[in-house]
Amino acid sequence: MDAQFLINKHLNAAQAERIRSFGSEEDPVLFALVGDINANGQYSETTVAFTRSQLVVFETAKEGQEQRICYDDIEDIFAKRMYGN
Repeated sequence: MDAQFLINKHLNAAQAERIRSFGSEEDPVLFALVGDINANGQYSETTVAFTRSQLVVFETAKEGQEQRICYDDIEDIFAKRMYGN
C-alpha cells in the first residue's frame, strides 16, 4: 500500500485512508508515527499524524476521538521518556 506519506509501520488500505482523511488538499498529512502506548500509559496502538499546520493524535481502536493540536498553540513540548530497541 502506497500511503503517500511517510509512516513507521506497514498499513492496510483502510488504515492509510483513515490517516489521510485527517489532512486536506491544502494541508495534507506529511508523515505519521504509530506507537503502542496511549496517553493513559496503557498498551493501545496510537498514531500521531503531522500536517503542515497541526498534529492529529488518535487511538486506532477509538473512532471519532482524535485530538487536533495546531502548532501555533504549542508553547512547550518535550519527550518525557523514550524507550526502544
